[in-house]
Amino acid sequence: ERIIKKSPKYALTQIQLSSARMISFLDEYRRKAENPAKIFVSLNPFSSESELQSLKDLGVEIPHDIMGMVSHPKGMKDGSVIYAVYVAEQILNAADRLNMRVGFNVGHIHRVTSDASMKLTEELYRLN
Repeated sequence: ERIIKKSPKYALTQIQLSSARMISFLDEYRRKAENPAKIFVSLNPFSSESELQSLKDLGVEIPHDIMGMVSHPKGMKDGSVIYAVYVAEQILNAADRLNMRVGFNVGHIHRVTSDASMKLTEELYRLN
């Protein structure tokens, strides 16, 4: 509702670790907005449970089964990049179906994940 009332050219979301709520938001927003803004979805890789707790402390919704989704032989950081790309693909597919414009904002909470943020940015570039 806030985005519709402001009628911006673009809007930035909170960090997303799940595609379900974002897809639901896009669907509802598309139904209500005459000229929907471009939505920039924020994604952040992470490398530890303490970083996940930092995200949770910031108000990010953490899926209950996130640890299983980011398990990877090379570690949680690589797993979180792969998972974030999966989330992005799901959101892009929904945006295409809804004829909406979506972009991505990639960040990192701690310096230790800056390399993972760069890798995620490269992977997202390949999706477009």
